[in-house]
Amino acid sequence: MVEEQAEPQPLQQPAVQIMQSVTITPMPEFCPDAKIGTSLSTRWNNWQSDFEMYITASGITNPKRKRALLLYQAGPRVREIFKQIPETGTDTDYDITKQKLKAYFDPQKNRRYEVYRFRQTTQEHNETLDQFHTRLRTISETCEFADVEFEIEEQIIIGGNSSKIRKRALRDPTFDLKSMLLEERRDEQSKYQAEQIESKEQADGEANKLEQKPNNGNISNRSNVICRNCGRAYPHTGACPAKGKTCNNCGKPNHFAAVCRGKQKQTRSPRYSNKKHAQRNLKTLDTGSNTSSDEDYLYTATFYVAKAANCGNLLSLSTAQELGLISLHLDKLTSKNAALENILQKHSKVFSDLGKLKGEKIKLDIDKTKIPKAQPQRRIPYHIREKVKNAVTELENQDVIEKVPENEATPWVSPIVAVPKKDGQVRICVDMRLANEAIRR
Repeated sequence: MVEEQAEPQPLQQPAVQIMQSVTITPMPEFCPDAKIGTSLSTRWNNWQSDFEMYITASGITNPKRKRALLLYQAGPRVREIFKQIPETGTDTDYDITKQKLKAYFDPQKNRRYEVYRFRQTTQEHNETLDQFHTRLRTISETCEFADVEFEIEEQIIIGGNSSKIRKRALRDPTFDLKSMLLEERRDEQSKYQAEQIESKEQADGEANKLEQKPNNGNISNRSNVICRNCGRAYPHTGACPAKGKTCNNCGKPNHFAAVCRGKQKQTRSPRYSNKKHAQRNLKTLDTGSNTSSDEDYLYTATFYVAKAANCGNLLSLSTAQELGLISLHLDKLTSKNAALENILQKHSKVFSDLGKLKGEKIKLDIDKTKIPKAQPQRRIPYHIREKVKNAVTELENQDVIEKVPENEATPWVSPIVAVPKKDGQVRICVDMRLANEAIRR
């Protein structure tokens, strides 16, 4: 018999685990004395939560190492506080260390301040609603709200930037937080897509745009367009000034001689030139332009011809002023109205002093049923009492007011009101409101 030998089995290689080393950045120190917006308890809880992730990522499971690393990473200020806490356990009591530190920082938590921070939180300009919602939820963790979802909804309505979301939430009570976030995501996405489409269309339009070269031969394409019929700026606000007019050069209608295309341009001499005629120098006036037309030199003037052998023509005064040959300068201009002066001189008593009307009596229709009222005088500030006294004396001297005799009764008495003026004097008025009620109108 032939015994069959079993085939040799391949050797099994032991499993090799390859672990990649990951460098983890150390935790920042915790500063209990820092003046930051959040409360001390909130900042410690956030730091403790980050530390738990740090030791998990570092693969540290030994309680002794975890306790030592907690106190080391927290910083010298926390270690100083921890030394003052009694009954902190042994070096291996990591959980007791956390509880003692939490118990130390928790009493310093101010729930009212955390709620105030939540109420004051508003959506920033470039912040999306999702980002704003995340920030509100983080702050609400320390507020201990009974209904966190409702409080976040209310703060989005009050502090959010979307007027559309606010109106929809106020109109529809069933518009909850989930619907708000979904609606805003749709709006933000559609807005982004529309901007992308519009920017692409604008870029395509710029690429397909044909630039038209300026036509230097056509005067209408220039920046300063001139009308070819009248020579003035075009377009006109109304009808062309040359419409219906006849050219003085060619006799054709609807254009001026200055822009006539059927005439020869004239070249004139400078503004002033000396021309010699029979041993006599004559001064000729010109317009100053090198090219002009006959219409530019049409004037209506009056000439006085002097019959003398050695004398030229004389221009009138008005024509010489219009042409700029002479100018008049008045050093002093005085105008007197004799009639006004005569009136002021004749009635000098009326226009002198205060202009009072003396010797005339007036009658006021008094309602006899009204009971006379004698009002007490109002107190005058001490710093203007002397000025008020002087003003009353001056009015009495000017015969504007009269002093009531001491032996006569005065049924009606009205108080005075003294008001300081800008020049330091005082203005005195009489409050006649109650007295005027007795006058019939």
